[in-house]
Amino acid sequence: MNLRTRHGILTWRPTATFYHGALLARSETSPLNGIRIMEVAVEQFLEIGQRSRLPYCLGILSLSLARAGQSRQAALRAFQAIDLAYKQNEQWCLPELLRIQAATTREGDADARDELLRQSIEKSDLIGAMSWKLRSSLDLGSVLKQQGHFQEARRTVEIALAGIKDRFATADITSALDILGTLERPRSVI
Repeated sequence: MNLRTRHGILTWRPTATFYHGALLARSETSPLNGIRIMEVAVEQFLEIGQRSRLPYCLGILSLSLARAGQSRQAALRAFQAIDLAYKQNEQWCLPELLRIQAATTREGDADARDELLRQSIEKSDLIGAMSWKLRSSLDLGSVLKQQGHFQEARRTVEIALAGIKDRFATADITSALDILGTLERPRSVI
C-alpha cells in the first residue's frame, strides 16, 4: 500500500485494499474481517468508476463468502460477477466465474452445478485458459465421482490435465493427480 500512498495513484487504493482483504479471508484467524475489507474495496472501485477486473474481484469475494458459510450472499455475488462480466465483455474471467457460481449453487441442484461446470470448461477451451479448465474439471470430476460416474470423472480430469504443458507442482495439478489416483482404471481379472 505504500506505493499507492507515495505516488497517489487512485486506482491502486481499492486494488491493494481488495487483495489485502482476500489474503485475510483465506486466513484461519480473520476470514470475516477479510470479507469486510473486500466489501469496502468493492465500494471504493464503484466510487471511483473503476470497473475493469471488478467481475473477477466479485468472484473472489463470492468464494470467500462461501468458505465462511454465507451461501446466500456468496450466490448473490457470483451472479453479480457473471452479470457484470457479460455487460463489460470481460470474457477472460468467465470460466472461473462460472466455476465459482457452480460452487455457490445449492447442494440439491446437481444438474445446475454440472451445467455451470461444463460451460466453464467450454469457455476455458475457447479462450485457452487451461489452468481454469483444469480447476473446473476437478470440480466436475468430484461431482461425477460422487454420483458414481467414475469413468467420466476420470476422463474429464485426464483431458484437462493433458492440456497443461508445464506441469509444476501447483495445488490444482496435485489435486488432479490425487483424484486420478482414486479413480484408477479397474484391472482386468484373469
